[in-house]
Amino acid sequence: MANSEGDGVFIMMKYQDILAPQYAFEQVKAHAEYLSTTENGEFVYDSGYKLLTGDESAGNKGLTLGLTAMAMVILCLTYVYAVEYQTGANVLLKTSARGREDTFLCKFGIGVIIVTIIFALTYTPYFYNVISAYGTRGINASACSIKSLSNFDISIKEYLILISLGRYLALLCAMLIIYFLSAKLKSVILTFLAATAVLILPILLALLGIGVFEYVLLDPILVGNL
Repeated sequence: MANSEGDGVFIMMKYQDILAPQYAFEQVKAHAEYLSTTENGEFVYDSGYKLLTGDESAGNKGLTLGLTAMAMVILCLTYVYAVEYQTGANVLLKTSARGREDTFLCKFGIGVIIVTIIFALTYTPYFYNVISAYGTRGINASACSIKSLSNFDISIKEYLILISLGRYLALLCAMLIIYFLSAKLKSVILTFLAATAVLILPILLALLGIGVFEYVLLDPILVGNL
């Protein structure tokens, strides 16, 4: 009985090796049929581009990177505004000429610098590693060459730039949300908890497999699901 089961496994492995080229041919055939329905689509080695554009093959990488970036934004910016309310310094700022306006502009500039650094530290290594591994051949091809991007009439490079800008703007929006919560709650701890609930919790729920949360608030932009 043991030999019979062992032989069965061996035969299955053997046929798997034999049928592998046929399976690959069927995939190429299906993709060719899809490309025939597009105007500018062409054959592209798209494994790397799929990883960068939030394709299913990338798994939860988009959410994981978004969670990392969002957590760092919250940790770095919670104190920027809330601490003034907690210490009472905001009273002095409000009584000075243009105090409130100049303070906001200063805080906004600080926030933009911090968000830019966080964005670069989070996404640049991932993009670099994927591009180093898979190359950039066909990056100027139409985005519709990748089936999941069939609705976009731009190049793959332009699409990558688009989703990168989207993720950067999402982090800037997160910064403004944190500032808003700071002004309303006037407490570092409460601001941290509220920002975590609003910005982090939906990402965690999406990572746990509750698919609807991939479309909540800033999650679609962070995933690259445009």
